[in-house]
Amino acid sequence: MCHERLAIVGIDSGAQPLTNDDESLILTVNGEIYNHKKLETELKNPTKFKTHSDCEVIMHMYNEIGTDVCGKLDGMFSWALLDRRSDKSRLVAARDPIGITTLYVGRISAHPGTVFIASELKSLNEECDQIDEFPPGHYFDSNDGQFHRYFNPD
Repeated sequence: MCHERLAIVGIDSGAQPLTNDDESLILTVNGEIYNHKKLETELKNPTKFKTHSDCEVIMHMYNEIGTDVCGKLDGMFSWALLDRRSDKSRLVAARDPIGITTLYVGRISAHPGTVFIASELKSLNEECDQIDEFPPGHYFDSNDGQFHRYFNPD
């Protein structure tokens, strides 16, 4: 996982990728989480934040409630989280409900199980022979290789 960051919140300590204490969770985010302070108060387990980044809460919420974190986020975002806590690592990626931030999925026909996720097309076009837009309001879960809709507007 790699990330180039324009720091707006947590300028002094928000370098990415973000990790938990044992580095079993690795998170990279493009965007801003407007309700991060409220979400911090909803955490059941006492959590020491490493940064002042508004995005670190995603990792800690995921640790407690899994992919349900997607529906709790208010903001503009694209993120990818690598969960290395089991023998088979799990990749979860999500995009904000409206699709304000960009996110793309690339695949290589010679390696059908391989998935690339990037916020810029230029990161994918030399490697991938199929590139699709990551659907807004969805998350991708490598456990089943599927997109799941988490946002259902009234």
